[in-house]
Amino acid sequence: MDPLLLADHVNIVKHERILDIGTGCGIMPLLLLYKHPEIKITGVEIQENLADIARKNIKINNMDKRSLILLKDIKDVTISDINVKADIIIANPPYKKKETGRINPDIQKAIARHEIKLTLETLIDSVKRLLAQNGRFYIIYPAERVAELICSLNNHEINPEMIKFVHTKKENSAKLVILMGAQNSAQPLKVLSPLFVHKHFLCLT
Repeated sequence: MDPLLLADHVNIVKHERILDIGTGCGIMPLLLLYKHPEIKITGVEIQENLADIARKNIKINNMDKRSLILLKDIKDVTISDINVKADIIIANPPYKKKETGRINPDIQKAIARHEIKLTLETLIDSVKRLLAQNGRFYIIYPAERVAELICSLNNHEINPEMIKFVHTKKENSAKLVILMGAQNSAQPLKVLSPLFVHKHFLCLT
């Protein structure tokens, strides 16, 4: 569900270049490539089996001329790897700190959920390094860590411009946030109407 939510909130201008950090099986590139036929996307994935699946998914859907999947640690990705700095960076990163909660014995799931290979600071460091001037960064993240996220963005001079809280029920606290930050921006943070995610459908209020 998280990749679907995030992809639905990414605003794209024609011919923008997009970088997906931790692309997994490539679901967000596919969603965005189908929706925006004039864009190009590079996905970065550290796990070889997931990168292989992403490449197959891209090829099966005839998107391989518009998308590249890199098998690489984001810390090692250079500007030359992606040709030019990205206009937009998107991320659905691991949510949990390494020392919190039970780590899944399945290493693939463990890396996807816990900060084993990618911490928040490493992510934002990479975003700062690879994002174009005036570029935008979109992320979906646990609501309980939103203060930490905003602090890290501010420390890297990426200005949080938009935030939307995601709830499962109106009476419950938000579980997730969808946030957009921009380089070289002084826009005030805009809090959008919350999103309520139900079992079988989504509804906006």
